[in-house]
Amino acid sequence: MKRKWLLYIIIILLCSNLITLYFLWNSRPVVESQKDTNNFVLYELEGKGDNWQVNDYKVLKTTTKIKRSLARLVYLGESNQLDQSTYFTFQVIEENKVVYSNEYTSEGGSISILLNIDDLGSIESELTKFDMDISRENIENTEIKLIWEDNNGKINEETIKLSIIDEVSDVYLKPNK
Repeated sequence: MKRKWLLYIIIILLCSNLITLYFLWNSRPVVESQKDTNNFVLYELEGKGDNWQVNDYKVLKTTTKIKRSLARLVYLGESNQLDQSTYFTFQVIEENKVVYSNEYTSEGGSISILLNIDDLGSIESELTKFDMDISRENIENTEIKLIWEDNNGKINEETIKLSIIDEVSDVYLKPNK
């Protein structure tokens, strides 16, 4: 009788171990810090106005930083309309807030706008409250405002709405059950 009970206990333990192993084998653990989060998201944008085209503008947001960078401008008019310009500025605007800007001025000579628009530079910072709340929808509302002086001394202004052309992220999601 003792042997019979011992045999039942061994069979029950063996079955429970097999069931436990089955569940462990078929489940994937989710690390708490990776639930439904992006470690990074990269947006690439472009846009076109009447006088300018914006290419390769990028916004890279990580869990701790944001970087806005690498836009290239293409002037759609004749290059001889700007070769003597002494003033050029741009502003990158997200949700009606200027997030990046730069200004070029010169006295006694031109600033060579067309030679300086292949790379508008970049800015990187820790995430602010504003940056933490940025989503795809906010990025889709990005504009670049350009102000320049032409060869006739006339100040011109153009605002170009940018569109997302590419998005890359590393989203970790809970496994479907």
